[in-house]
Amino acid sequence: TVSSMQNLPAGLRNVIGKHFADSRWRETCAYYNSLHERDRLTVCFHAQMKKSQTVYRLEEMPIAERERIVCAIDELRRAFSKVRSRGVNTSTFLSW
Repeated sequence: TVSSMQNLPAGLRNVIGKHFADSRWRETCAYYNSLHERDRLTVCFHAQMKKSQTVYRLEEMPIAERERIVCAIDELRRAFSKVRSRGVNTSTFLSW
């Protein structure tokens, strides 16, 4: 995350950025851009963004909106991975 990266020494941040950030950024863009419209709606809703913003590719958005999208994807991933780790299937999940 941004806050943890800012706490690292400048030299280490540069090395991380040089070797990892570009490929990770491309993967994140490819993931978001490949989502179906309804999935983008879910992510944008969670990021508290407008429905109209779902038509933009991730790299076309302003930096602040990109950060909100990436944070929303990460939060949703963590939330759903907790459910999967408990072995909850769809019918059990719906019966709660």
